[in-house]
Amino acid sequence: MNTPFYAVLPDHDRARIALVASDTGFSLPRFFREDGIRYHTVESVNEAVQSDWHIPVTVSRCLAEGQNGKPTIFALHNHDSDWQPPAGAQWVEASKLDDLQFDQPEHHTCVLDWLSSQKDGSWHSVPWSSPNFLAQATTWIREKVESEGATIVGAPVQIRVWAISCVLRVSTTAGTVYFKALPDFFGHEPKLVSFLSSQFSQNLVDVVAIEPDRHWMLTREMAGPEPQSREEWRLVLQTMTQIQKHCTENFAELLSLGCHDRRLMLLPQLLEPILEDIKQPEMRELYGVNEKEAHELSRRLRWLPLLCEKLAHCGIPDTLVHGDLWGPNVIFKDARTGKSPIIFDWTDGAISHPFFDIYLVLTSEKDESKRKGQRQAHIDAWSDLLPQNNVLTALELSEKVAPYYYLFTFRNVVLHAPPQARWELSYLLVRFVRKILDAPEFES
Repeated sequence: MNTPFYAVLPDHDRARIALVASDTGFSLPRFFREDGIRYHTVESVNEAVQSDWHIPVTVSRCLAEGQNGKPTIFALHNHDSDWQPPAGAQWVEASKLDDLQFDQPEHHTCVLDWLSSQKDGSWHSVPWSSPNFLAQATTWIREKVESEGATIVGAPVQIRVWAISCVLRVSTTAGTVYFKALPDFFGHEPKLVSFLSSQFSQNLVDVVAIEPDRHWMLTREMAGPEPQSREEWRLVLQTMTQIQKHCTENFAELLSLGCHDRRLMLLPQLLEPILEDIKQPEMRELYGVNEKEAHELSRRLRWLPLLCEKLAHCGIPDTLVHGDLWGPNVIFKDARTGKSPIIFDWTDGAISHPFFDIYLVLTSEKDESKRKGQRQAHIDAWSDLLPQNNVLTALELSEKVAPYYYLFTFRNVVLHAPPQARWELSYLLVRFVRKILDAPEFES
């Protein structure tokens, strides 16, 4: 473990935090984790604090992602009401933190950010920001595991946390299961996955239980390689076409499950608020544009109705779109069950044009030869259903419209997240703004 990070570690009641004193001020406590781990993958964070300071913790959120030589800073939950800081550290009352002198100014900034978040009601939409969340989730997990005739072995392990999900790994006497919690704006995923797994059990995770009102889901472990070759991707995309055909025939049920309605011909209307957004300087900063670029983005947004109309004329119906279909969200063959392929992480599942998924596959792949194979695999899969000329025409048009779809998708995510967490996904919002601005002029 070579990469340092700092922690805002409160007491159990969050009335004090542990600080390390020096001759010139205070510092947040420092720990070390392995290299190359993104801020939202947190198992090693909790392990490091547990190992060094002998305290059970979970991550509440990342306060600052380490960049330009600056370490990452995490806010933690303390799960031991009797714990006391070790030698060299001390409790400091939260009421005194505002005026405290810190050796590193960014530590003070993060502490004040953490303090203000305690009073920010928007964090109520992210339940794992509460210190009570782990106990509540553990109780529910235990009940569901025991109803399956198994028992939990050890405590649940937090492996991922950010504004859009919290994931725990749980060892049981019947094997490993995974718990996923989602915020309200992604709350339909457990119901959607349960519905899809009942129809396509060979291609979805095994669902143990869901708690739809709290947006919780418990699934069995799966493991295996991502699809690599054109033929493997063709099988994945053929599977998607089968799922999408079924969903086209069950449109009303998708809506009843809470899937967002982003049908192709609704897309221009859904994007209209952006025209107002980018009139405001602070929103232009969020979108990553200056005033001139904002004007150009507005102009290009006005092309969208005609683009959508031309794509609609290709005759491919709206259906379920995965919304985050790329290699890490597909297991080509599960080592435990032999199921193939398994498509998971349906957090962004919505109703729109089915060709938008392949756009994200291609823009996520850095290897040009793999991209060519993936694109051809999409053409092959859809040419089983439609004349290839129709497929090629629709694909070309969808590649023009898809950036607008993902601009709307990530705008929705970013603006629903608590303001202090918007940085986690705003780079994706900017990415699709750039793709729109960098695209060739549309010729009608």
